[in-house]
Amino acid sequence: SRSLEPAAEPAMPMGGLLDGPLLPVAVALVFIGAAAFIFLRDQSGDLRSMLAAAPSPANSLKTARAIARMYGDQLAQCIDYGLKQPRLRLHQGQRDGCAAQLSKLAKLGPSDTQLAHSLERMLDDVLALTALVADAGLLRKTAFSSQDPGHEEALELLWGTLQPSRLRQGGRISKDWGDIGFQGVDPATDFRGMGYLSLLNLLNLAQHRPAFCEQHIRTYMQPGNELTYFPFAITSINVTGWALDLLAEGACDAAILDGRGINVDAIHAIHYALFRHFVHTWQTERPASVMEFGRVQSKALADVKRMGVEKLLSLYN
Repeated sequence: SRSLEPAAEPAMPMGGLLDGPLLPVAVALVFIGAAAFIFLRDQSGDLRSMLAAAPSPANSLKTARAIARMYGDQLAQCIDYGLKQPRLRLHQGQRDGCAAQLSKLAKLGPSDTQLAHSLERMLDDVLALTALVADAGLLRKTAFSSQDPGHEEALELLWGTLQPSRLRQGGRISKDWGDIGFQGVDPATDFRGMGYLSLLNLLNLAQHRPAFCEQHIRTYMQPGNELTYFPFAITSINVTGWALDLLAEGACDAAILDGRGINVDAIHAIHYALFRHFVHTWQTERPASVMEFGRVQSKALADVKRMGVEKLLSLYN
């Protein structure tokens, strides 16, 4: 009798599973796997090569940026992804752990003392930059307080430096503040946006750039001169905001590492250079009145982002 078992299906030709639409997928997976193997194999060599470069601020920054790109998964807790280009940022307590991870990824051994030194220097630079950004942010958030003797002393020192032979009419609350570019009778209200840092930047200008301040107040603060007028103090406060934005974006990192130290003096230097460039732009743009302040500001900031903060500092410091 005939068997009732179903007939066997015809054997699939060898390679049939990879025929048709599955073939491109399989080939792609092979290439991805090979690329991943090569990448993981070469990562340690790339990191070692970067650490072997001559120690310098520029190489520290270049290495830190490359690490942020290459090891984002392993060092996610140390990467600032809020920036246009992710940057390595280290806070106190993270440095040693990051150093250990990077030493392992670079396969550093006991004989790699020079590479280990380069790694330590790079991490120290990143730690200092991160601290500076945090300190600047804290000073910005510190509101000017008339109840703080230190704040009041700094404000009176500002007036005395810019107007050394003149007493204000009316004392602390006075319309005379307008003569150095504040908007109202009490400068405290103008500091609200940029906090205590904006007063420190103003005071630094007055103490260390007296000729610039005197020329500005004499040239651009003349009453009734709409063709040249823009307020000194208010402009300085706005420039503090521009400096903080550039600092937070990482645009100042290279300039600060190449400069005179990773401290608030670096912010003062950037603030001064930005102010100088704004004045230069105001002169070349020849606005009809102070109502064009925003347009001139946009032009000046576009120039700075195009040339870079390092170039800006070389022009004005």
